[in-house]
Amino acid sequence: MRVGLVDNRFVYRAPGDYQGLLKTQCVDAVVQSVVAKVPGWIHNARATLAGPMPEIATGPHCTKPFECSFSSHCRAQEPPAPEFPVDSLPRGGQTVAKLLADGIRDLRDVPLDRLKSATRRRIAEAARSGQPFLDTTTQHELAALPYPRHYLDFETISFAIPRWLGTRPYQQVPFQFSCHTEHTPGAVDHVGFLDVSGESPITAFADALLHACGERGPIAVYNASFEVSRIRDLAAWLPDRASRLLALVDRIYDLLPAVRNNYYHPAMQGSYSIKAVLPTLVPELDYANLEGVRDGGGAQEAFVEAISPMTSPERRAQIRDGLLAYCARDTEAMRSILAALCQARKPCG
Repeated sequence: MRVGLVDNRFVYRAPGDYQGLLKTQCVDAVVQSVVAKVPGWIHNARATLAGPMPEIATGPHCTKPFECSFSSHCRAQEPPAPEFPVDSLPRGGQTVAKLLADGIRDLRDVPLDRLKSATRRRIAEAARSGQPFLDTTTQHELAALPYPRHYLDFETISFAIPRWLGTRPYQQVPFQFSCHTEHTPGAVDHVGFLDVSGESPITAFADALLHACGERGPIAVYNASFEVSRIRDLAAWLPDRASRLLALVDRIYDLLPAVRNNYYHPAMQGSYSIKAVLPTLVPELDYANLEGVRDGGGAQEAFVEAISPMTSPERRAQIRDGLLAYCARDTEAMRSILAALCQARKPCG
């Protein structure tokens, strides 16, 4: 038996030429090794169905390798989750599993000596005290960032079957960006790029990006590895613009470490995503206030609908407005978070 697998090294080089996209692989040995186990699986499954409800608490095993479709049913049989569950610890892994196995479900009940990471201890301490954590040592660094300051965010799409020349299966292709530029304190303008034509957005995206970021000033992003990787992809696709694009990388300033190392609010529930941080510092910019697109997954779904030839012009315009508002919220959020951290003061007591 042979199966066809998408080769993620395949590059779409000529219109309509997908020769080499699939690599076939013989799976006889794999199938045979599994066949012998099937009767045992069936026996165990029948025994489980015939017996009482398994007394196994929900936990990380419910989402590995995929979310179990019975998770919500099982959780409904358990006591209500505490306000600060231990599985809110970031990258908790075995630590969370051991705490749950010991019957510790509430983060406020965790002995701090069981948390080796400073970040996890900080999260547990904030849950106990109900007070945000703030280390003001980076305020000077943030305040000293020179002007103009650019705040940049990308939205990308990845197709299993490449749609545009030069791209690979599952490769993240940027189709939208937002850039707020603060020229002096409080003097801000905004540039947004979005291509919903269905044609390759790569060249127009790169040109608009170079224009928006200019040639000077730090470029603040949230989780730099993503934007840096996409800029390097753009440079590889567009050699004639590569030096100018790569020069942007040298100006990137990552806000995520500045937040993670110096700020935490109990309401963040263990998450340092920008959507978790923003409401605790600048509640009026909460993503929940957006209509339409509110997250990256929704942005990808909206983009696919927008470029479909079956989508009406009216619907496409509606989607475009939602995408532009969402991406602009990301960069306005970064600007506002930086300003809020510069002005924040440690809680009293």
